[in-house]
Amino acid sequence: MKSILQWASILLAGAAMLFTSCKSEDEVVLPIFPDMVMGSIPVGETTCDITFTPNLDWTVSIPTDSETAQWFDLLDGDMAVSSISGKASTTPVTVTVVTSDQELFDMTPVCEVSLTMGGETRVIATITRSSSLRTFDLYASVYDEAEDDFIMPFEYSETALEKYSGEDVPETAPEGATALRWPIRVGGYMQVFKTTSNFEWLASAPLMDRADADGDRG
Repeated sequence: MKSILQWASILLAGAAMLFTSCKSEDEVVLPIFPDMVMGSIPVGETTCDITFTPNLDWTVSIPTDSETAQWFDLLDGDMAVSSISGKASTTPVTVTVVTSDQELFDMTPVCEVSLTMGGETRVIATITRSSSLRTFDLYASVYDEAEDDFIMPFEYSETALEKYSGEDVPETAPEGATALRWPIRVGGYMQVFKTTSNFEWLASAPLMDRADADGDRG
């Protein structure tokens, strides 16, 4: 009787061990995703880092559509790519979103960064690239009243000319506008300006009507 009980105990213990082993092998590890972050790339900078701790093998990716690809990449060492993969880790992992240093106006491109683990994909970051404000300043050349001419070589005022709002060209110069001078050595009105600007620009003068031009000749 004792022998039968001993064998029964051994069989039960073996079954328990087998059950425990199968349960451990079949256990599913679920991915743990980080909280969603809203990042930005400020004017003058070109990168934004995203840090997370992956509990499973992972892939970070960004969209490959033409709009996103125009402005954003992921950095894999020195290479610009659209996805990066790695192994599970107990220490934080950092990936870098990079954009060009091209000046950008009138738009703020956005890039969604996705993380894939365990067959599941989630957006973990939205990165916005900031746009630059257009800046344009004019500095008038200094006129020497005693010499009735501009100071040569040209010197410029330290204060930029006042900006005037509105799209319509005024018929008369706004109050405070810089007056065109007529130095003795010059056969017409002129003014020399210095500009500072962060975008391309074109200066032009109003064209006279044909009738006005013909009348001036007469």
